[in-house]
Amino acid sequence: MSLVGFLRYAIQLYLTAVALNLKRMVKLLTRVNFNGRARATA
Repeated sequence: MSLVGFLRYAIQLYLTAVALNLKRMVKLLTRVNFNGRARATA
């Protein structure tokens, strides 16, 4: 495998991992915020 091909694969893998982590973080943050608002209004 060439170095360029490996770098492209590594970058794609890294970006995919970042995107998945961002989705997970947003889900966790919105869930926490909604729970907090529900408790505050209740």
